[in-house]
Amino acid sequence: MDKYKNNLLNLSLKLDAIVDGYGEITKYATAIVEEKSQEATIALLRKVSDLVDSHIYPIELKKWPML
Repeated sequence: MDKYKNNLLNLSLKLDAIVDGYGEITKYATAIVEEKSQEATIALLRKVSDLVDSHIYPIELKKWPML
């Protein structure tokens, strides 16, 4: 299970840096891992959905999580 927690935290750090999230995505991921927060899970999914729907980021960035 630690493997998945580490992956979530590492990928959230990378995504935060790519989209200039100012730690917001990492904050949600940390709350999910440490507190098993349902609210943070919903907030993270909404943030990812907003990023995918946004016209600011190129399609290559939007496909990055699928790699």
